[in-house]
Amino acid sequence: MLSFLLPGFDQFYEGQTAAGFAYAGYGLSGLVLAAEMQNKTTTPGQADISSRNNVKRQFLLGGQMYELAGAMSAYQSYRSLNHLYRDQGSSAYDFIKRDETSLDLLSAPFDFRFLKKTTTWLPLSFILVTVAAAPQSQAASHYINGSDVGYLSAFSYQAGVAEESIFRGALLPSLHQWWGNGSWANLAQATAFGAVHISSENPFPLPQMLLGWYLGWVTQQNEYSLRESIFIHAWWDVIAFTATYLDQTAADRATNVYLPLVDARF
Repeated sequence: MLSFLLPGFDQFYEGQTAAGFAYAGYGLSGLVLAAEMQNKTTTPGQADISSRNNVKRQFLLGGQMYELAGAMSAYQSYRSLNHLYRDQGSSAYDFIKRDETSLDLLSAPFDFRFLKKTTTWLPLSFILVTVAAAPQSQAASHYINGSDVGYLSAFSYQAGVAEESIFRGALLPSLHQWWGNGSWANLAQATAFGAVHISSENPFPLPQMLLGWYLGWVTQQNEYSLRESIFIHAWWDVIAFTATYLDQTAADRATNVYLPLVDARF
């Protein structure tokens, strides 16, 4: 928990200096960016992830940089604990068969070999069909510019890596170890994942809970490897963001937009 709130904390404590500086530096850069953009905000109100206001976008990306740094730091700390148990001869985490580094997770969204797997292309096909079948606004502008592409790519990438690292990379196996039951652990982490997505526009985040459960199941099928779930998560968000932008009207371009049908973004 300390490593999530203070990126790099455990890495400095354990003498993993390079990783500590990387996480702390990236997290601090995100906080500085968020603070700078907050000072520039001229429109009051909460920034929505669908906003096309670039100041609000940078504010959100700054906060997400801090989240990603903390998530990666916490994940590495958790995996270091697994190694410690193994070195001591404990079998507490024997169900974790795959040993993945931070670089393994960061590169996962670019491993398109996952598209050959049914467990990957099936959910991505589902979201593609869902957004394609959604009724389109008659006044929608149906355009995406370079700024949109950069933002949706950065946000989706960081969300995929950060949230999988925390929920499927640390929370899920921890619950499995504590309770000795992978099925209940998956249900619990999916419920927690849905809960953090509760908002005034989304008071019952059932899509997030169901997709969180599915990604947990995929992770368990892969012997607790996170790479496939990260790939699915990141590209699901890219598709959902793209659909949101394509259905925005001209009046929505610099404001906040909420489309319940595609709000299964993570």
